[in-house]
Parts: sequence; structure tokens; C-alpha cells
Amino acid sequence: MELFDIDIISSIQNQLANLSGFYLSLYGEKGKLILPPVKENKIITALRSTQRGRDEYNEFVKKNLEIMFFRNEVSLFRDQFGIYHFFAPLRIDKITFTIVGGGLFIKAEDYEEFCKKDLQNYGIYPQILQFPDKQSFLRNREEILAHARHIRSIFNIVLRDNYRSNVNEKRYRLAKTILSLISDIKADKQKEEIYEILTDTMLFLFNVESLSIMHLDRNLFLPKKVVGRLGENIRNVSLEPLG
Repeated sequence: MELFDIDIISSIQNQLANLSGFYLSLYGEKGKLILPPVKENKIITALRSTQRGRDEYNEFVKKNLEIMFFRNEVSLFRDQFGIYHFFAPLRIDKITFTIVGGGLFIKAEDYEEFCKKDLQNYGIYPQILQFPDKQSFLRNREEILAHARHIRSIFNIVLRDNYRSNVNEKRYRLAKTILSLISDIKADKQKEEIYEILTDTMLFLFNVESLSIMHLDRNLFLPKKVVGRLGENIRNVSLEPLG
């Protein structure tokens, strides 16, 4: 995660959770928790306040993260209480993420059964917790999936832009360091050898098709060394200095 800005991603997580009414969490590869759940409703908070509830929730998430490894679309899973959670996969470059969220009922009878029996089995009593009206815990299936897809799209944009920005910044710093090292190479080093080091480094860092190293000859920058698949296309390209 060193190529991602956690503060930015966490801020988006909180804003989307507020807007959607879903709890949201973010997992990385191998089920590693990157951002813990935020904006949990009272039911999820109550369940996860018990050791048994936490263990069962973690097992539920782990099992479905394994299933999501083979899926590309948003999926909705029902836990043992009738509560629905969505799992939304993301792939940035070769890095895999999964957004997990929701925590709502689809059927009113599931909610009523949960409050009458299930919660009490965990030593939790709805009247003590002062749950809001049941409608606040109910959503239809299509609405949950639609919101989940929107959330995934926004996360995808933010993560991708953040990744690209940080990768480019890292590449720039590496290139700058290498140029500094090259400038300190002893004078007796052959220019052709220096050009070779420089072109190999730039091709690797920036993943470009072709590269031209130019030198100033009177009033024009002329190619000194050209490499890459499309090298012949730029071999005779010259540039005028700006200013």
C-alpha cells in the first residue's frame, strides 16, 4: 500500500458511508484488512461488540472474500441472520482490493425474527439499545446493488488516480537520483556507456516504447542515442530550444 495515500482513501470511505447509509470497509490481497469498517449501524455494532459476533462476522467475510477471488462483479451475500453485505472487487494495475459494506435487511420478517430471537442469543436486547424504526434497516436488493456499484466506481477512480500519481512521483524521484549519480560519474567513463545506462533506466522506469537522448548542437537538440521499438520513427527528429 506504499503507492496509495491512505488518508485520501479513508476520507472517501467516510464520505461514501455517510451518503449511502452503508458501513464500508476495504480489504486487500489475501483478505488483509486495509481500512476497518466505518459508519456501522446499531445492529452491526451490537453484534461485533461480542466476541462471538466478531468471530462469526470475520469468518463470514473471510469465506466470501475467497469466493470473490473468482468474481469480477459486485456480489451480495446473506449472513446467518438475514443481513445482507455486498462485496465489490477492484483491480488497480495488478493489485486486488475488495470493498465490503451494507449491513441491512431485505425482508422485514428477517429483521423481526432477528430482533426477537437472534440478538437475545448473543445477550443483546433491542429495547435497551433503542434501535430506530425497522425501515431504517431495510433496503431492497436492487437498491443495495446499485449503490454498491456507484461506490465501487468512485473508489476505482480515486484509487487509480492516486496510484498513478504516486507511481509517477516515485519514478520521477528515481530518475532524478539516477541522473544525479550519472552526473558524478568519472570523466573517463565512455559517453556511449553512460547513454546505455541512462536509456535502459528510462525504458524500465517509464515503460515507454522508444526513447531519444538529445544534445544541443548550435540551435537545435539532435538525437545522440535512440532506442526502443519505434526508434527509427524518431531517429531524425530534432527540437528547437524554448525561449
